[in-house]
Amino acid sequence: MSKEQSIQEWVAEIEHGFKEYNLPDYMKPGVLRWVIDGVPPGSFLTAVFQNNLRYALMKADEQNSKCLSGWVKFVYHNVPSQCNGSEMLDWKGLRNG
Repeated sequence: MSKEQSIQEWVAEIEHGFKEYNLPDYMKPGVLRWVIDGVPPGSFLTAVFQNNLRYALMKADEQNSKCLSGWVKFVYHNVPSQCNGSEMLDWKGLRNG
C-alpha cells in the first residue's frame, strides 16, 4: 500500500469517527492537520491527544465539553496510536513519517 493510500484510509477513518461520536465538524481541520501533516493542534486538541482530560475540559468550548467522552473514544479508535499519548512528542504526521 502506498503512503497516499494509507493517508486516504486514515482520512476516511477520521471522517467515520467524527460522525460516530458526533464531534463538531469545525474541529476536523485541526485533527487532519495533526494526523496527516504533524501540525500541532490548539490547546484543547493537544490536551485530548495527550490524554490530559482535566486540561481538555478546562480548554473546551461548550460544544466540545459536551462530547468529551466521544473525543476519548475517537482518539482510541480512529487515529494512529503514535500520534497521541507519550508518543505524541515524536509525531511528524503520516505524510512526513
